[in-house]
Amino acid sequence: MSKPSPLKGADPVLVRGAYDAAGNEVYQAYIQATHDRLMQIGDEVAKWDFGTGAQRILQNGGKLPQAEINGARALASGPMKEEYMNGDQAKKEEVEAEARAMKAGMDQYQQLRLNLATAYTNDQLSNGFMRTSEGEDVMMIMQNKARLSRKQCPEGVEDCDNKNEIGIMMKDYQKIADANAAMAQSKAKLKNLEKLNEQGLLYLPEGQIMDQMTSLQKEIDGYQELLDSNPVKWTSINSVQSMIKFKDQKSKDNLSATRKAIYDRAFNSHPDDNITFRENKAREAVQNGILSIGDKESLIYDPMFGNKSFYENMISHIVGEGEGGRTYRDFGVTEEMMLAGDMDFDGKISVEEAENIAQSIVSNEDLVGQELEDYFVQHLKNNHDEALLAKQDILGGNEQFDGQADETTIKEDKTTLNSDHFNEDGHFNYEPQSQESDEGGDDENEEDDTGDFIEGGDIVA
Repeated sequence: MSKPSPLKGADPVLVRGAYDAAGNEVYQAYIQATHDRLMQIGDEVAKWDFGTGAQRILQNGGKLPQAEINGARALASGPMKEEYMNGDQAKKEEVEAEARAMKAGMDQYQQLRLNLATAYTNDQLSNGFMRTSEGEDVMMIMQNKARLSRKQCPEGVEDCDNKNEIGIMMKDYQKIADANAAMAQSKAKLKNLEKLNEQGLLYLPEGQIMDQMTSLQKEIDGYQELLDSNPVKWTSINSVQSMIKFKDQKSKDNLSATRKAIYDRAFNSHPDDNITFRENKAREAVQNGILSIGDKESLIYDPMFGNKSFYENMISHIVGEGEGGRTYRDFGVTEEMMLAGDMDFDGKISVEEAENIAQSIVSNEDLVGQELEDYFVQHLKNNHDEALLAKQDILGGNEQFDGQADETTIKEDKTTLNSDHFNEDGHFNYEPQSQESDEGGDDENEEDDTGDFIEGGDIVA
């Protein structure tokens, strides 16, 4: 069922009265056409999303919304024109400089919207960026609305940084973060004070205790009032540009190269070598070539291999996707513990509850770092094991590789196998079923001539 138009349609009584007065079909056709257009606009507004916004920007070559152009014209033909006409030579030069700066700012904003639309259409933007409030706010500049604003100095201040520069008004995320942090501290102090008071551990007059509690509650109410006011601030185009985050392609490429080196090492090994997965080297590769240089949000929310991200795989694992679902008891959660997290009190983990669990993990710096490391190492081990299985298939499936083919045959089969097992992007089509790391360590006596390092990077294979 389609959403109703947010725009009020023509009053049928008034439409009918106008038609009766006109007494002809021309007016009826006009009324119907106007009504249809209003409904179309309403549908367009209701259906707007990032995709449609990006498409429209690309279709018109990035042209700014007409409302932006009209606003600039009104400014240039009004206050700026008046200052120019009534000013001396110095003032005229100042206004001319402002006009040039305004034109440059509008051109920069136009290019920003065009670049953002292109990046969205090409699937280059990080999901970690787009899921945040800041990311959503930035993405909204693709709407066909006026957002540009000139920086105004505080009242009573003649000059200030970025005076009259073109930018946009955005939420003041730093102020919001500071207010949330301060409010959390005040709530913790109040809760602790209440607890100590209940236990009789506050040796203060009753009135003084109440005064402290009242003061803390006023602080909390003040922070909440600030948050409810939705504080905004002027933001330069350069600052908006710096907020945009792209998918971490470098880390993805490093993982792909490491995976291929590990796969090739296992597949090209001699059957008698009884080759093993070198977990320590794999962890070193993940730590040096991915985690230490990668964008954490992208590593969590963007697919680094396959079609699902670490976060999506985590959600699937928590809810038991494809396994009939999971309960809290499957994770050793008692009924008492369950009361805090089981939102619908059915004992089963819903997708919404899984989101809460996953968010508690990714918000823990130490925990998510280890989970990511184990996740990527398991992916590398899966490819090592798959290579050995593929090699067994080529050699007849004999675990001891009896009746080996000659070297030429193996090379020819290897080429065929690689093309079958890798997708068009060069990535192996396999997703890990577990994020647990393998307990098998490196073979200390193993020779080092089987692809220890990938040349020219921080990747250890």
